[in-house]
This record gives sequence, structure tokens and C-alpha cells, in this order.
Amino acid sequence: MPDHQGKPQNWRVDPPEIDPGDMGAWERLKRELPDDWEPLTVQRTAWKRALGEVRFRNAIASLEAIDPDADNVTSTLYYGAGVAAQMGLTAYLLDRGFDDHWCARNVGLRITTALDWANATGLNHANPSICRLATVLTPYWKWGRFWNSDFIRSADCGFKPGEIHTIIDNLLDRIGTATGFEFTAADCPPREQQ
Repeated sequence: MPDHQGKPQNWRVDPPEIDPGDMGAWERLKRELPDDWEPLTVQRTAWKRALGEVRFRNAIASLEAIDPDADNVTSTLYYGAGVAAQMGLTAYLLDRGFDDHWCARNVGLRITTALDWANATGLNHANPSICRLATVLTPYWKWGRFWNSDFIRSADCGFKPGEIHTIIDNLLDRIGTATGFEFTAADCPPREQQ
């Protein structure tokens, strides 16, 4: 945890070694970056880890707001899934030493970009389900802003509410395992029945 002045302190997790075999993933990401991309310096600090842990807890709480037993998928459900995924992925990136302001400017609300950066830094969670959902959710603001649009309301992207909940739950479980964040869905208060 940071001290009262926000200076970094040590914690129990050592920074990961970058496998030279994974350099191809970094090179692919560099080719996909926009022209105005800002260079990145990755430095792990206790402050970033603490912020990541808070964000991870918020991701779990956002996941719990998704009702897996809903009758159909709504734009609100997609928006909530986007929030949960983005918070979880940025929690992972913060833990790995990424700067929060850099993430906000260069990753933004693009789940696909956050997932690419997380996988390039060792998350290794690129199964077909999360990749397909990430594509649907990116950028996830569209599901909140255009909720009244006939296109968004009628969008059938092939997911069921329970499937979305499971995909995001698996992503957050993988992030928790990779970071050592111990807050789980079981720690959240039970969802109220309506």
C-alpha cells in the first residue's frame, strides 16, 4: 500500500519477466496503435496495485449487477458487461505497472484493446468466447448512449444473459488468479430478488 503521501511501497508480488517469445504480441500491438499514441513506461508501484485492487472489486460488483437469469439480452446488460470487463482488465494493467491516465487516453472504452494489452503482458486469456464478446462490447459506451436506438435494441449478437455472465466471471477469475487479488463474487452481497 502507498504511504500517506502516495509514495510507492514494496509488496509481495514480483514483476513478471517478459518472455522473448511474446515479443511478437508487442510488435503486433505497436502496429495497431494510432498515430497519436503516447509512449508507455511500465513501472509497478504499490499505489497502482492498490488502485487496481479497488477497480477489481468494482468489476466484481458490476458483474453481480448482471442478472444471468434474465429473459433476454438488453443494451443495459451489454453496457454492464462492458463496465465489468473494462474495470477488470484495467485492474490487471494497473497491477502490471501501466499508468491509469495512459490507459484512459490510449485504451479508453475499447475492451478489445484492453484485452490485447492484458494478454500481451501475460494474462493469456484469449479464448474464443471472450474475444467474440469483447468485439461486441467495443466500445461499450455505445450500449449506454444509444439504448433507445432501434438498431441497438434489436441487436442480437448471439449471446444469452447467463453466457455473458459466465464469460465475464471467467475473465475476472483469471485476472484474480494472475494478480493475486482475492476478492471474489462470493464476497459480494447477494442480488436482491425482484
